[in-house]
Amino acid sequence: MDPVFASQSALIYLMYYIVQIIVYRPFTTQPYCSSAVRKDQIDLYSAKALRASTVAARAIVRVLQAQNTAGVVSPDGVLYAAYYATGQLLLRVWDLKAREKAQKGKQNKNIILGNGDSSKLSPAQEIDELMADVYVVMGLFEKAREKWDFAQPIL
Repeated sequence: MDPVFASQSALIYLMYYIVQIIVYRPFTTQPYCSSAVRKDQIDLYSAKALRASTVAARAIVRVLQAQNTAGVVSPDGVLYAAYYATGQLLLRVWDLKAREKAQKGKQNKNIILGNGDSSKLSPAQEIDELMADVYVVMGLFEKAREKWDFAQPIL
């Protein structure tokens, strides 16, 4: 594998996924809040935007893992992409935790909260998967800290 070509290809993929996150950001409202009075349609669009952004963030983590495995990690855009992906993953975790808390509070009233997701995973399982991705990125930051000084403040 040509390391220059692999690095350039990974950078193009990373920038593509970063653009996806940035494009969907305005359509993602704050994490779910049971006391907020919002229309169901807005929540549906927000959930779709959050899901699309989360998919892009998880794709960034996969590209970074592949780059790390191949040993062609370059600082150009990699840490920036990792930073964006981690933020998006944590936003989704907070959203799931807020929904889980609201659902527990509403169970006594037999109200089921829809989250707009078609995933088959329980919120706890999805949180575990997202946090595993966050830990992968944190490991990459730990490794990058040895080479690049600007990775330290992110940790």
